[in-house]
Amino acid sequence: MSLQENVANQWYWLADCYSDWGKYEQALECQQHCLLIRQSLNDTSLIAVTYRQLGQIYQTWGKYEQAITYFQQSRDLYKQLGKEKDIADLWYWLADCYRDWGKYHQAVEYEQKDLALRQQLDDQTRIALAHYQLGRIYQTWGKYEQAIIYHQQSHDLYKQLGLKQDVANLLYWIPSCYRNLKNYTKAIEYYQQSRNFHQHLGHDESEATRCMQLGNSQRLLAKNSSDRAVAFELLSQAEQNILQAIQISTTGDYKENLAYDYIVFSLIGQNAYAYRLLTTRYRKNKLPNLKNIIILA
Repeated sequence: MSLQENVANQWYWLADCYSDWGKYEQALECQQHCLLIRQSLNDTSLIAVTYRQLGQIYQTWGKYEQAITYFQQSRDLYKQLGKEKDIADLWYWLADCYRDWGKYHQAVEYEQKDLALRQQLDDQTRIALAHYQLGRIYQTWGKYEQAIIYHQQSHDLYKQLGLKQDVANLLYWIPSCYRNLKNYTKAIEYYQQSRNFHQHLGHDESEATRCMQLGNSQRLLAKNSSDRAVAFELLSQAEQNILQAIQISTTGDYKENLAYDYIVFSLIGQNAYAYRLLTTRYRKNKLPNLKNIIILA
């Protein structure tokens, strides 16, 4: 590797660091230095990488038009080079950028191009990722039924591939769609699976989060139940799940999780009072300082 190539690489990593830091102007300045050197070296492949990085900086900055311009330039260079995997990556990034921008029709169009190319290449892991991205686009768009279909396809493929972390991730997005559809029964079913999965993997913080989400879904189902006995049982289950979440979050010192745990715990009490079903057992389990928590409807 030549000295100039090393210098270009250092500019690249400086840009990456500034971008992670949220200092986007400095990141762009460094990346432009990198681009100039790579253009002088006439290294088309690395020029394409630099264009992609410029696109990612602009996307993170929220400047989507500029991001798309650079993503397209990167994609076009990869087309010249015949690098199909990299072309597919750029279809993915273009879709992701349009999703962030709120232009969902374009996002779906580009992600379908990514999916078609991944299927042509028989890249199973990236096919699963493309299904996930389509699920996220439709979910952000508010089209939850379509989102669930794609999330489920992604989940099933990751499961076949034995990629447990990715399976766990999908077991977060699927129930969140059901919750948005107010299908709390289904949300509870998937959150329970997700909690058990993270517990098996030893992911304490994720397990605590799923316990909180499970408890909140049980609370919401109770709130919408006309049967008081059923509602009380659901609130009792929700209470236990939130207490478990608080215990895990306290042990692991997950302070942000604890804030949400306390809010949901307070809401469970609020719902229980609404049903006039608050028991002595519940009052004994009530945690200190909850009176200082703001109740969110």
